[in-house]
Amino acid sequence: MNKMSDADSILICRCRRAKALPAQCVQAAREQLRRGGRSPLEVDDLCLLAQRRDPSLAALTRRPVLVLACAQRAVHWLLKWAGVEVADGSVILSLRDPETPASISAFLDQPVSLAPPDVGGGSSPLPGPEHGHAKDSVTMPPEEVDAWPAWFPIIDRQACVNCKQCLGFCLFGVYKLDAAGQVQVAQPRNCKNLCPACARLCPKGAIIFPKYSQPPVNGEPASEPAAQLPTVLSGDVIAELRRRAGQSPLEAQAIEETLRQALPASAAPAAPHPVTPSPGRVDSEKDRHGR
Repeated sequence: MNKMSDADSILICRCRRAKALPAQCVQAAREQLRRGGRSPLEVDDLCLLAQRRDPSLAALTRRPVLVLACAQRAVHWLLKWAGVEVADGSVILSLRDPETPASISAFLDQPVSLAPPDVGGGSSPLPGPEHGHAKDSVTMPPEEVDAWPAWFPIIDRQACVNCKQCLGFCLFGVYKLDAAGQVQVAQPRNCKNLCPACARLCPKGAIIFPKYSQPPVNGEPASEPAAQLPTVLSGDVIAELRRRAGQSPLEAQAIEETLRQALPASAAPAAPHPVTPSPGRVDSEKDRHGR
């Protein structure tokens, strides 16, 4: 396994609003890097920076970088969608993966000081390490981070077969065709918060929501193959969407709202009587998603 060198950079995503990354994992990675003499660059929300095509992301193209964020597959295609080709030798590790601390150790070589990349304008300092934050950060105005949770889909281009089911299903104009007829995520801010229905419909599992909590929608490997959903908006598809959302009251609510807008009342099977979740469960989901 290659080790990080003095010339490399390290980036941590804090996922400040959606809290999709466990805070204790972010802090543990930060402390581990500090013990190794490394000063990572921290960002409030890598998804939001990608959507904005923030100039700070250009730093990832100039030299190898270790990115500590969500699922490797999600971050890889997020950055490609943003037009960022990370430098050869870069590594992406998930802060949700219990093996990541060992992987960080494997990449730390000499305990030397590591300067973060030049992030250009728009950055401002956060409190120093004595307060639990890195000295160097890319921060955004609170009103921008708090106004939109940067919930939107990313397409895995290696998995996508351009079947256009997502384009046909989405009512909110998130997807468009480019000049070559390929489906693109064109209006990410139009996406309905917490609704991953298009990812549930994708027959190839090519649609990723980086902030989603469970695989394979979040880009992590699935423990078992998902049932195929070959026909958009058929009764079986709707029932399957509802079944898959049943584990999350907030996702179920978002999907039901989407289906009400997507279908006339006569076209959709009636929703099953929902099981009323405990207040604690809903509150914990709201906390996790920043609502």
